[in-house]
Amino acid sequence: MNGHSGAWWQYGEHSCPGSSIAALAFQHSHSRPRRGQRAGRPDVLPPQDERHRQSRPVQDVDRRHATRAGLVGDCRFDADIRMDFAELHKFYHFNIPLSGSLCSRNRGNEITATPERAVLYGPTGDVRLTHWSAGSRILCVKIRREALEAELERLLQRPIRSPIELAPSMDLVHGYGRVLRDLARLLAGQAGREESLTRQEIIGAPLWHSMLSHLLAAADHDYRDELLTPGPPCRPRTVERVIDAMRASPETPFSVAELAETAGVGIRTLQTAFKAHVGMPPMAYLRNLRLERAHADLLSSDPSSTTVSDVAHRWGFAHLGRFAAAYGDKYGVLPSDTLRTAR
Repeated sequence: MNGHSGAWWQYGEHSCPGSSIAALAFQHSHSRPRRGQRAGRPDVLPPQDERHRQSRPVQDVDRRHATRAGLVGDCRFDADIRMDFAELHKFYHFNIPLSGSLCSRNRGNEITATPERAVLYGPTGDVRLTHWSAGSRILCVKIRREALEAELERLLQRPIRSPIELAPSMDLVHGYGRVLRDLARLLAGQAGREESLTRQEIIGAPLWHSMLSHLLAAADHDYRDELLTPGPPCRPRTVERVIDAMRASPETPFSVAELAETAGVGIRTLQTAFKAHVGMPPMAYLRNLRLERAHADLLSSDPSSTTVSDVAHRWGFAHLGRFAAAYGDKYGVLPSDTLRTAR
């Protein structure tokens, strides 16, 4: 490659010559790194063909989305190379070969990426590209750590532990991996166009979200099973309003008419909605809720100063015999037995 000018790809603080990857830091240079230099400078192995062909530079995929989510680029070298990178820290990265292969090592895992299998790197652990074969065309995707983790929390609707421990490789032939490969190819192809569709917020943002969600579905990690398991059907707001009211004050002597008024629907509509989305009528749900609160009180009360009657009345049970029968059906013991063993 001596004597040839090339494009420089900067990945964080790292750069390497001859790449066509799209990035905000994309620039041109006529110099080349010293042989054997580390921290991202490549060692150039003897090329099979001394003619270095500079590939077409691909423009950044919508700078707004790049800042928020990451970068995607179409990258090729015309010489066998190897590179070393320090920890990615703020990024996740995966490489999808469209042709050729890429051998790399990260956190003790040695992976050969091919058009059938991508390689992934998390934010921790140095990355060594031990052999990027000459002429290999590889889609390189860099995703901001906070963007991928926020997407997973959004999908799960709960906090997660950071970083996400992604498996070191993933299938590109079937299912979500195949769609992910096609999405990366689409984004890289659009990036080189003046009128790129990705520059339109209504198209670009959903494409990036789709990229993130398909990565989370395709790659193995601790949250994947939960992510792909269908959740319970979403309850209507009318049902949620009634449940919120009952949980806020289960001791209140609600009638079914009052609960229907809270929901803003008729009694019959409320009954039908509860059976469909909760599995029981609203008054049965309220009784179960009261029993749970009474059970918790009996377990935590001092039997020398508290009676079963006190607890029953506190949670809206006016008839002590019915309370004892319902409690026994649910917990298998009498409320007095629970109070006697309370600590």
